[in-house]
Amino acid sequence: MTPPATPPATPSATPPATPPDESAVEAVAEPHEPGPGERVARDRVRAEAAGMTHPGAREALEAARAAGADPAVVAEWQRIEEHLVDHGGPYSPASDPYVQGQLTARSHHDAPRTPQPTRNAALTLPAPGPPAPFRPS
Repeated sequence: MTPPATPPATPSATPPATPPDESAVEAVAEPHEPGPGERVARDRVRAEAAGMTHPGAREALEAARAAGADPAVVAEWQRIEEHLVDHGGPYSPASDPYVQGQLTARSHHDAPRTPQPTRNAALTLPAPGPPAPFRPS
């Protein structure tokens, strides 16, 4: 009797996940203007983290690292996990000072700008003349 043949490896099989490069995670964690893909990744992590406590966030961080997730995803899980260490309750983007600071900054950045008045030579005041005489009232 011959042993059963092992199926050939399919080209669509996903390679084993490699942990993300920690220097890439640190670079993403530094203050900078995130690109659209990074914003989407952060928003997705925040939505998934809503209601999680510290142990759940720690597990999600470890799972993201083990899966070789995008550095932006790992950095956001790491930030949320660190936030929940001292928080003592479930995660909520509404109570996350970092998220609220980003939203405030973004609203100020995206707000319509008031045009600055331009200097028009026709609107300038004439040079002052002699002072008016003093008249007691």
